[in-house]
Amino acid sequence: MENGPTGREWGEMSREVQEIRHDLRNMKLLVDHQYELLRELEAKYGSMNAKIYTAISVAALFAGILGFAVNVYVSI
Repeated sequence: MENGPTGREWGEMSREVQEIRHDLRNMKLLVDHQYELLRELEAKYGSMNAKIYTAISVAALFAGILGFAVNVYVSI
């Protein structure tokens, strides 16, 4: 009649728990690294969007100025 695990079974279970903890630590490191990469990409994306909107605004401003200048030139 067995009351619980044997010493060998306890040893196997302890090793398994240690391996699981090690794997969990590795996965946490990977997730943390991926999170850092995601933050960097979000920052770059935001910066790129700002540059694109600025370029579009400047192009629209120059188009308006050019249109005004052509209109004034044609009116003369």
